[in-house]
Amino acid sequence: MGYEIELKVWVDEPEQTEKELEKRYSFDRQFRKRDTYYRFPEKSDTPDRTVRIRREGSSSFVTSKIKKVVEDLEENEELELEVSDPDKIEALIQLLGCRFLIRKEKTGKRYIKGNLILELSRITDLGWFLEIEKVLEERTEDSVRAARGEISQTLKEIGISEEKIETRFYNDMLLEIQAGPTGKS
Repeated sequence: MGYEIELKVWVDEPEQTEKELEKRYSFDRQFRKRDTYYRFPEKSDTPDRTVRIRREGSSSFVTSKIKKVVEDLEENEELELEVSDPDKIEALIQLLGCRFLIRKEKTGKRYIKGNLILELSRITDLGWFLEIEKVLEERTEDSVRAARGEISQTLKEIGISEEKIETRFYNDMLLEIQAGPTGKS
């Protein structure tokens, strides 16, 4: 299981942010990620947990995360594996009693700074975000503290205010939009 530390910030000026990223870091690739989320069955011991099927180019992945927010950063334990037939995996997930939750589409560009991953993304129905992520091989207090420091320093380098930090999960924000002003979906 991997462990990731991630910061997510709103981006008001995507063109300017892209210029900063191009100037400072190594461009990795463009991406389009199409995600379908399922919630575990109500009677399971993890009813708030989701499983995600991601289609990205010719690759597909199934992922489950244990997510939490600590001091404005996500700290996620992640189990992910590549799958050759996402439709069959999706059918299996449904057969196991998981219920459809939401779809999310993310398009953007990925940059690398040493062992940090930076993604400038447009999330359909939400807007523009920058995610700065570090994947840890082993979670220790020192490794988490170091990752937090690297991420914070990188945000300062790019020139985005800490006021733009978003601690809500994308799925929660999308579900709020779907619910509309009455709060019902």
